[in-house]
Amino acid sequence: MKLIFISSDGIGDAILTGKILEIVANNLHCEVYLYIKRSMNSVALFQNTNYIKTIKTFNTNFFSLSFFRDTIALFKQIHKFLKEDDVYISATLGSTTFVKILPLMTLWAKLFSKHKLIIIAIKPCLDISKEHIIAYHIKKFEEKLDVKFQTDDSSRENFLENFIGGKYTKEPKTITILAGASNLKKTLPAQKFAKIIKHFAGNGYKIKLLGSKSDVDQFQANEIMRLISGSVHIENLAGKTNLKEYFTEIAKAEYVITNDSSGQHIANVLYTPCAVFWARKKENPVVKAYAWQNKMTVNIFSQNYEDCNECSILKKLFLKKSHCHKCMKQNYDAMDASYLIKEIESHIKSL
Repeated sequence: MKLIFISSDGIGDAILTGKILEIVANNLHCEVYLYIKRSMNSVALFQNTNYIKTIKTFNTNFFSLSFFRDTIALFKQIHKFLKEDDVYISATLGSTTFVKILPLMTLWAKLFSKHKLIIIAIKPCLDISKEHIIAYHIKKFEEKLDVKFQTDDSSRENFLENFIGGKYTKEPKTITILAGASNLKKTLPAQKFAKIIKHFAGNGYKIKLLGSKSDVDQFQANEIMRLISGSVHIENLAGKTNLKEYFTEIAKAEYVITNDSSGQHIANVLYTPCAVFWARKKENPVVKAYAWQNKMTVNIFSQNYEDCNECSILKKLFLKKSHCHKCMKQNYDAMDASYLIKEIESHIKSL
């Protein structure tokens, strides 16, 4: 059996991919071939894993010549594999660039190959998902192969721990803050992060601020540091770490606070308790697909969720937008910092 797995664009989806592949490879005797978006630096995460045979990158820009080259190369790979064995193809939800044309390959395989080409757990949008992405994929693999997977972490290598060089002891009373996101509208305002930081620093916690060199992360970090203005000590590491150092800081932290799901994925894989701010409804399909539901995580939502004007009008017309940045900004702006602090403290006490 050969498994081709396609990872979608973000670092968070790469983390989800890693966890899915850990479980699948641990339960099946299969060769794993991983395809990752060419512009991402997440390739390095998987280079020390012993269950991935090859890692290849591809261009997802439909209007580029290299997209068609990469698609043809993928199809040639599938064609070669089908001469030898059954081929299974899967992807994290949202990885639809190649996936939309893969059913044609399935039909072709049925007509011209003695081996099977089977597509597992690929859906074109998150609205279809009713449960967490990892659980969803594992269930679909089990259904397709008529097996029951062992999902216990204790007997399995952790690809992120391999990447950073092993397990790290948690530093007592250390909180790492991930204040950025892919879009500024998807962030809790800096002044509210500043209030949270002042509270926990005042209670004896060591605070580390993490982030990338992106405009959003740098804006958030600079605003937070300006608002703190030396009133409490905070170590600003935003844009000053490489990927390995970034993950290591999360692995060493006693607790993580983030408003982006990618931070939640990293923290969970590295066994660091975390709080995640969601400017969405609890029943939102994106939340169901991306929010980890375990004792290590607390998912904190707006106390009183309100649709933006545009979404309110669409709702009256029995329409909806599943990923509205206006709604997110409005609800992040409405979040009460004191309420967030209370929820985080309650979670920390429960651990």
